[in-house]
Amino acid sequence: MAENYPTSRRALLALLLAPVPPVLLLFLFDVAERVSAFGSEAILGAALLAIYTLIVAEVLAIVFGGIALVTLWHRVRASLPVALLVGGAVATLPIAVFILLMSIDMGGSGTYNASYNGQSTVIDNKKTAYGLWRDFISLSYLFGLGALGGATFWLICRPKKSAVPSDA
Repeated sequence: MAENYPTSRRALLALLLAPVPPVLLLFLFDVAERVSAFGSEAILGAALLAIYTLIVAEVLAIVFGGIALVTLWHRVRASLPVALLVGGAVATLPIAVFILLMSIDMGGSGTYNASYNGQSTVIDNKKTAYGLWRDFISLSYLFGLGALGGATFWLICRPKKSAVPSDA
């Protein structure tokens, strides 16, 4: 049975539009947090951050999403669960690699300590259990946003109902 795949033009449009809903959701959460903390003048800062985030998300979606699309095209049946997993992986893997590279002890002079909400995340250049937990929480959050982008991609690229062959 031949499966209908979207045109490459529709797939490119989906790659371009997939990061928009996650960045919009992130923007809405960021605006709510900033306005409650700093007042209404913080909306401009949240909007600029959303624009920069959208630019980075577009680049990641086009590069890594394009690689995933070319790799999986005609090899994996297009479905929503596949789109959710690939979208989450596209959003998470670059940041996960960055976190792994940053956790390598370069042996430099001095010590580095960091904390989050009063809890130590790095002590003497070594991640603490809480630091690893915060990394996991951040990556899970990114995976969820990427899955939303994958769902957006699938909604744009899914086969039309008329394209599905009937049993009759």
